[in-house]
Amino acid sequence: MKSKKLKLQASSISRVLKCPGSMTLESRLPDRLRYFAFKDAAEFGTLCHAYGENRLVPLAEKERTELVYKVHDHPRKDEIIYTGTEYAKAVKKAVIKGGELHVEEKFRAEILGIDCVAKSDAFYVAPGRIRKFDLKSGRYDYTESATKQMEFAAQLYAYAYSMDGATFDTVTIQPNYYNESQRVVVSPKMQASRMGLYDFVKDLKSRQKEFNPGGHCKMCAAILT
Repeated sequence: MKSKKLKLQASSISRVLKCPGSMTLESRLPDRLRYFAFKDAAEFGTLCHAYGENRLVPLAEKERTELVYKVHDHPRKDEIIYTGTEYAKAVKKAVIKGGELHVEEKFRAEILGIDCVAKSDAFYVAPGRIRKFDLKSGRYDYTESATKQMEFAAQLYAYAYSMDGATFDTVTIQPNYYNESQRVVVSPKMQASRMGLYDFVKDLKSRQKEFNPGGHCKMCAAILT
């Protein structure tokens, strides 16, 4: 099999920390296989995100009409509307002073030959300041993994857009979690470090042949190999 450039994605960072080798295996897969998993849950989550995003930054009329029909025809219509609405409300409430809102934006940078990629649900950017948001539409507490994903995404954004030293925090939004006090979780403030991200990626690259099977494997497309 032809060797492909290693890819490190924010969405899989929690798993890669437990099993660096999974980054190596997934990088060899075509994209159509890399995003194979959990189609039903993914469709529900995608519609929740889209509904919330439309309340933050309205879609064009054609896309908005298509979204309305998809949501209306979905068996979990009420959950989608609730989840998307709560997500948009939380993002609007947590605006930072002078912040510019970005929604569903993808960014990347090559570090030590590794293609580092992140796609953020939403984030605010102001001079020297970043606030990241991640919507989790499931019924569990995803704070730990979501925070790690957003920390990497914030560091990568600062790396790619010359914001070294910027202060950032993260907001996990999980409207369907049973504990109401944990449905919106804000992390402590951190500082972006270009050298810190470089060292982080360097460490993972040095461990790219290290495999640690466990429960995290079910979230890895590499199980197809």
